[in-house]
Amino acid sequence: LESGYLAQNYEDEFQELWSGTFGKGEKVRYPEVHVNGIMIKNYFSPDDDTAEKIEKEISEAEESVYFMIFSFTHPAIATEIVLAHERGLDVKGVMEKSQNSRYSRKSLFDTQGLDVMWDNNSANMHHKFFVIDEEIVITGSFNPSKNADERNDENILIIHDEVIAGMFAEEFRRMHER
Repeated sequence: LESGYLAQNYEDEFQELWSGTFGKGEKVRYPEVHVNGIMIKNYFSPDDDTAEKIEKEISEAEESVYFMIFSFTHPAIATEIVLAHERGLDVKGVMEKSQNSRYSRKSLFDTQGLDVMWDNNSANMHHKFFVIDEEIVITGSFNPSKNADERNDENILIIHDEVIAGMFAEEFRRMHER
């Protein structure tokens, strides 16, 4: 997906970091762009309330939410995942086992009866994505954590495209079935 607008967003963020501005900075210049008929939303944390954008996408899911996450500690995003499950959606996840800690949301997911498993790969599974209704993918450097949302300089793309979402869903199924 090539876009001068997306490139400009990343250039702006780079210049912000290069100038020594870390953490809260300017909001993204082009939060929504269209590339070959594909809507792409682009956000940076902590500038653009990134976690809220992810929560909104999950709350609007109608059929399924799949995720593969390296480190999942963000309480509000985890709550939206649980609520999606309670609405009867097909909710499944894979999380990196090395990130098991008292802050991990895996125990919450287990308690609520969600199909969320530890990655059984001997190496780190460093994926960071959600697939919503196999039509939308959320991906980037953002781990669902308070640090990623409030402190770290991270990015996400929310891509509204069945073909791209299908590729991510295929990777999810490959890892989930291991």
